[in-house]
Amino acid sequence: MFLMPLSEKEAQLLSYVKQYMQHAEACCAVLRAASGLDFTRVSRFERLAVLPQKGKVQGLTYAFHGIGCFFKRKGLIIDVDFDMTGGCNAVDELRIWLFVQDNYPKETYWTQQSIADSMSRLVQQRLLHQVAREHDEHFYYLGAAPDSENRS
Repeated sequence: MFLMPLSEKEAQLLSYVKQYMQHAEACCAVLRAASGLDFTRVSRFERLAVLPQKGKVQGLTYAFHGIGCFFKRKGLIIDVDFDMTGGCNAVDELRIWLFVQDNYPKETYWTQQSIADSMSRLVQQRLLHQVAREHDEHFYYLGAAPDSENRS
């Protein structure tokens, strides 16, 4: 398969996706270290016994919600959803759009539709992949999918 070079905007979006995933993992790591608990892999009730619903740890403000957590610290706002394995190493179109809007407000090019179109192109280019796992179909992961998981 011949892959076309990425456009400047697609390369920029891929950079944002990588930044998002690095920040998501770093924020989750702060809470894991502070609580001694891998909160992404335990029930809400187990988590609440150790970590309040919202709070501040080492300059990181957090607020758990539904299947994820909202984080804020100097220079960063990020909303993370956990996939069905408890991981925070994936992003959906809405979360990456919010990440760009919140952290790069001068980037007016990006709309939810332009994000969706570019994410599809990054999947075609095998730079992102999706999995056929129940409730995780909307998440994008870095890299090409193993053949058994490839949805594109």
